[in-house]
Amino acid sequence: MSINDVIKSVSKEILTKAIYPEEELIRAELDRYIRSNYKEDYKKNTPNQWNAYYTRNINGPLLKQIRSLRGTLTSSIKKNTFFVFGNLLDPINNSASSEEIRVWKGSKKTKDCYKKLFKEIEEGSEETYIARVLKKIWPEEDASEENVAYAIAVAQTILNPDYDKLTIEENVIKKLAARHLMRLKNGDPLSNPCSEVDSCDEESDKFKEPISNKVEIEKVYKRKNNSKLSEKTNKRRKYIRVSSDEETTNQEDVPEVDINKPVDDDSLASDVDDDDDKKFTVDDDK
Repeated sequence: MSINDVIKSVSKEILTKAIYPEEELIRAELDRYIRSNYKEDYKKNTPNQWNAYYTRNINGPLLKQIRSLRGTLTSSIKKNTFFVFGNLLDPINNSASSEEIRVWKGSKKTKDCYKKLFKEIEEGSEETYIARVLKKIWPEEDASEENVAYAIAVAQTILNPDYDKLTIEENVIKKLAARHLMRLKNGDPLSNPCSEVDSCDEESDKFKEPISNKVEIEKVYKRKNNSKLSEKTNKRRKYIRVSSDEETTNQEDVPEVDINKPVDDDSLASDVDDDDDKKFTVDDDK
């Protein structure tokens, strides 16, 4: 069994269900994946052996890969938010000073874009700025509910004039993403659930329901709800999932796990913190 392949596959699946996953979810997804794809290998070792192997060789690289994927997603959200607004929004370097950030956040352009985020790009159109950002990130409209809620929260936080940073703080983004997720699950139109970052705290803390990783695409990418889906849409019923560029290794071709051999994580994606993209200036044309 190739542990590196397992880590890559499991980390992608985990991120569709939780942007900041708890240990319980990580272990559950890992166990499910190994039992499903490497049943014979799993049976060759006792639970205690697997626990020791996980702690020694998998836990660290898996958390690193999850951070890397989260960082890549965050960078994509920032980049595409600037791309969609184009000349309406001035660029800013992610390593800008506190004073430069204050000036940028307080500018009329930034404030206007923040107000427009959930509004139609053109009058009479159902496509909003945030909907176009989501479409740019996931052209195939195949993101998970959790990822969509996170993307909305990041775009909103970056533009929020009351949030005086460009970096994304976990405690802030988790609360706002939870609020957006609740709206998505309820089928509500995409909108600003709070005027300030901290005003979402109380209601977000109440949201403790299990998170589904599937949602009808029409409820996510359209500002207004349609009670009836077209027959064509019902037939294809695409669901939002994070796409995977790598295929898992064929079970017949993988060697047995040597639980005494440490994992070589050099082949995994390099660690990318949530805000490791130094610039999100968009130079390419719309």
